[in-house]
Amino acid sequence: MIRTALAIYALGLLAYPVVSLMDVEDYRATLDHVEESLAATAVQLQTVAALQWLKNAYLAFAVLLLARYIGAPEKPADLSKAGGLLMAYPIIDVLWQVLAQVAMSIDPEDLNINIQLRSDYLLYGMLGLGLIGIARARSDNDSNPGVIAQLPSNDKGAQA
Repeated sequence: MIRTALAIYALGLLAYPVVSLMDVEDYRATLDHVEESLAATAVQLQTVAALQWLKNAYLAFAVLLLARYIGAPEKPADLSKAGGLLMAYPIIDVLWQVLAQVAMSIDPEDLNINIQLRSDYLLYGMLGLGLIGIARARSDNDSNPGVIAQLPSNDKGAQA
């Protein structure tokens, strides 16, 4: 069930920019760079939508790696890779912001690039780091399975 939900989420990430390519005027209203998007041509907006598809494909790949790990939890490398991709996603998003503004600029010599640093970047970093930590703990546990069995229990019910 979780794997299916993650796959649907990944497909949604890939479908959104494709729908935007079909309805450029609706996509114009959803862009963060409203002042640039109002003056942008349809070709410029289609270029931005294509760039957004690449950005979303990167995130969808991380989601699919997570789904693959859920299907085969004996391979923590998939979880670690998904975590690494999530940690690097803010860099990909900032790169997308810059390329989108360049694509929508009317006069390349009068280019004013604004980069938004958002709090959700910290969320992606924390989630990615958490996934890497889980993968590392999982691989350490698999290499030393007797360590956990030897630890004393804190469970009060087990002592009764």
